[in-house]
Amino acid sequence: MSLSFFHLLLAAAIGLLLWITLHAIVRKLTIQPPERASRIAVDALVVMEWLLAFLVSLMAVAAVSQYLSLPILAIGWTSAISALVLRRKEDLRMLRALTLSVVDGGGSLPDAIERYAGDTREVFAMRCRHFAACLRRGMNPADAAKSSRVALAVDALVAMEQGPGSERLESTKTKTKTKTNHSTSISQERWSFDDWGSWPINNQLVYLAAIAATIAVLSIFISNFVLPTLETMCDEFFVQKSQAFDLLYLRRGNAMLIGWIVCILAVVWTLLILLCSLCPSRMMIWITPWFGDWMRTRGRCDGLQALASGLRREQPVADTLSSIARLAPSRWVRWRSATALKRFEGGQPLGKSLSSSGCLNRSESAWIDAASATGHLPNALESIVEDATRQHELKWRIRLAWLVPVALLILGADVCIFAFGLMGTLAALIGSLS
Repeated sequence: MSLSFFHLLLAAAIGLLLWITLHAIVRKLTIQPPERASRIAVDALVVMEWLLAFLVSLMAVAAVSQYLSLPILAIGWTSAISALVLRRKEDLRMLRALTLSVVDGGGSLPDAIERYAGDTREVFAMRCRHFAACLRRGMNPADAAKSSRVALAVDALVAMEQGPGSERLESTKTKTKTKTNHSTSISQERWSFDDWGSWPINNQLVYLAAIAATIAVLSIFISNFVLPTLETMCDEFFVQKSQAFDLLYLRRGNAMLIGWIVCILAVVWTLLILLCSLCPSRMMIWITPWFGDWMRTRGRCDGLQALASGLRREQPVADTLSSIARLAPSRWVRWRSATALKRFEGGQPLGKSLSSSGCLNRSESAWIDAASATGHLPNALESIVEDATRQHELKWRIRLAWLVPVALLILGADVCIFAFGLMGTLAALIGSLS
């Protein structure tokens, strides 16, 4: 082992000690009261903490000096980020359920959020305490959530603004919880949309990307070190290069072009995903392949679930749509809700208003009009949300059913090209030497 190995290992150890110290400082700052805690300082320290952790892992990989350590590092960091996002989604789900239950029960929401923040961890607990402090000062729910950077769901924000409703508040203590439990079960089904819509699929895509990265690292090693060595040996021993060797060089020449094309497509795809919320409803499906339909379904489910929640609290349709148009975090949901509100106030039925704004299709619009006439509008809206999430889950599974095998087949074919080229060249070289 060279001296650089010990230098890198020592630097990684020092960086690890600094990371532990920085992590302890962040934990200490997050338990401070909202009026004393500096959110900007905490966010800056959190960014420094993540950058330091990345540098430490990078130095550890550099000390090992193995090409295969890079895919392992990528898998590790992807797993860590996935675990962090999953924990944050669970915290937000619990906060949303707490908000809806406290609002429907007529309790003190800031006190409940502060008690909930005592059971959560680190930065999210600090944001919850700041959120409760903003509510105590009389700030608008959407402004309070934006100021504290708590990504609360739109139905919870609408419930906070509208309140439980007079009749519901009076009957909360005497009525059974059957109706509420039914609403909660449908709502929980909708919130599982985030889970099945991203994380089981992302795990498969991460493994697929790790396999592709491993093959890419091996191909770089073979192209830069093995092929020149074999070419030099063939020239020294006057061995005629076989077709297998020419195949390796052909693959080496095309790999760079294919890599640049894939990178450009990935950048364009990412930009389309970021700009997807600015597109019209019908254009979202085809302008952003794969994710356009997912984002559209998620947006309309958020809006419909918030509308159903408001109707269950016996709030007027126009007031609920107005609240959604002002409080929804998603720009797409705000635009569609404002369009539906304008057409509903213009005299159109609710189903046609939601359909013309891109929140419903024609069959769902007829379902809503029939449910509105019979007095079962909240149940119909929640059933539509449930059906939409189930149908989209099926679409994701169908896409993965062909994407993963095809991608593995392509990667396997690439490995076979390397194996055939190397074995053929080695066989020709050994045959000429014998």
